[in-house]
Amino acid sequence: TAQVSATVENVGDRDGTHEVTLLENGEAVATTTVSVPATETRTVTFERTYDEPGSYDFAVDGTAAGTLTVTEADPAAFLVEDVSGGTGSTSAGEPVEITATVTNTGEQRGTAPIRLLIDGVERDAAELTLDADENRTVRLRWEPGADDAGEYTAIVESPTDSETTPVTVRGSPSFAVDAPEANAPVTAGEQLQVEATVENTGWNGTQRVRLLVNGTERDATELALDGGESRTVTLSWDTDEGDAGTHDLVVASGTANATVTARVTPANGERPPPVVGGEPPRDLTGDGVYEDIDGNGEFTVGDVQQFFQHRDSEAVRDNAEFFDLTGDGQVSVGDVQRLFMELTAES
Repeated sequence: TAQVSATVENVGDRDGTHEVTLLENGEAVATTTVSVPATETRTVTFERTYDEPGSYDFAVDGTAAGTLTVTEADPAAFLVEDVSGGTGSTSAGEPVEITATVTNTGEQRGTAPIRLLIDGVERDAAELTLDADENRTVRLRWEPGADDAGEYTAIVESPTDSETTPVTVRGSPSFAVDAPEANAPVTAGEQLQVEATVENTGWNGTQRVRLLVNGTERDATELALDGGESRTVTLSWDTDEGDAGTHDLVVASGTANATVTARVTPANGERPPPVVGGEPPRDLTGDGVYEDIDGNGEFTVGDVQQFFQHRDSEAVRDNAEFFDLTGDGQVSVGDVQRLFMELTAES
């Protein structure tokens, strides 16, 4: 809007009115009537609005009032700045949220799409309407999938500007369990401990590491590891008198696990019935299996012979874990051969 003002003076000695005319490029475009007391002045103002650019010469009652040049307003232009955010997690389903400040640096009101591109692929968009010089904060989101862990470049763009920011999508931790070892054999009633090395081959995170004995959880711990980090954990099982036997000990974390087999030997007075003669067999070396088959306190070739003759007896079958020298889960001639090899190794 343009304004043209003029001063009207009454030089007479009587009050009066006067019609004032505005000329634009020589053509009358507006008139107004003003009352002016004698010897006084009054100011009149005309307002003009233009939709088109151009040059306009003004005159008031024939007196030049100046020239107005109207230029075309700059179109809306959306400047993108202050882009921030960009860390998400695939394990938790957390979306990546990017914020940006968008300013209309043009001279006209405008509407434009504001888009979020992740490595060139549009992930979100918002339509924004701004007056000239107006700014607003926009929030755009991307929900990464389970396989989207990694580093990306995010672009927030308008039709006239763009700005980038790095984006990190954290993946899930992935724990691998390796080489568990047990302090076996232990006597029933003692604590059996298992050590295992746990390595995180995925992203930083925490997982539960469990000790399963024959499928039953006996101990557990929460372990936090950075990606590529490994640590040794110790888990324990307090055995009871009824736990004598051979057990599968599984150290598990997530979908990873590793197994070690361990023996729990009977406590005093809990040895199996005699295989031959009147004395029960004995474990002379503490390895959880019986070498002294006849129970006479000595390990001789006679024990090998008695084991061969009675390997299928009820006393052996019902207590097979204590006669399974090969660790294959059964008692056979192979266990007799292993017992003979141990005897010859001692000779």
